Amino acid sequence: MVPARWAGWPAPGPLDNFVPLFVFAFLYGLSMDYEVFLLARMHEAYDATGSTADAVVQGVGRTGRLVTSAALILSPAAAEPTTRQQLTTPDLTSTGG
Repeated sequence: MVPARWAGWPAPGPLDNFVPLFVFAFLYGLSMDYEVFLLARMHEAYDATGSTADAVVQGVGRTGRLVTSAALILSPAAAEPTTRQQLTTPDLTSTGG
């Protein structure tokens, strides 16, 4: 991995077979969570205005900052396992180092 070598990081270690599936399931579930949240705000706006275009603008406007903030907070936590030499089940399930 060329960028890792440029940064002076060690080469990444192997991943257990479950890791790609686990990451996909986690990200899919998280995206569904935020989709429901976004659609609920759009539904509220549509009930109030009756306009689909206004409902979309208001829904995205009311949830955009929250979803972006959550992504900024979650990004370092999601990226942290990439710094480990080997990622195993206990690494993903424990709450402490």
